[in-house]
Amino acid sequence: MSFPQPAPIKAFAELWTISEPGEFVYQLSRFISHKKSTRKAPLSPAEYTFQLLMDMQPTIEMEGFQDLFFQAYSLADCVLVESGLREIGAHQLADLFAEAKSIYTRRKTDLTEAEYQDLTLDIPEPDGSRFDEIGEQFLAGDSQLYEFGERLADFAQAHKPEFSA
Repeated sequence: MSFPQPAPIKAFAELWTISEPGEFVYQLSRFISHKKSTRKAPLSPAEYTFQLLMDMQPTIEMEGFQDLFFQAYSLADCVLVESGLREIGAHQLADLFAEAKSIYTRRKTDLTEAEYQDLTLDIPEPDGSRFDEIGEQFLAGDSQLYEFGERLADFAQAHKPEFSA
């Protein structure tokens, strides 16, 4: 039994000729993932923010909203995600994300990265329920999460000089 080979990663210059936003974002995401994982090349802040935002929906759907904070994002990543959400115009999600981060950090604003990594998912009530409610809002049918295609395409175009082969 043979398995189909994945489509090759598009050349960097070719990516920027793709006019359909969803396809452009998909191909750019594949390129950035390959750059980071296979080529072990460093990502620029714009590339890294793009990747964090691209990975948000699959992480929530596969692991759960809480894993954004518990496993997927560092404290520094949370800052990039919130500012990235605001930049792409997903202000409602940015506000919810900021509230969830505040709840997850037990409303402490001066945590170190090590203290953040030591946090658990045992969030006391009533904050635990609100945190879960925010997770549901992220996945609601009318969530801005499902509008990322065009928004991330615009983000990448606006930051094109910061993306590289």
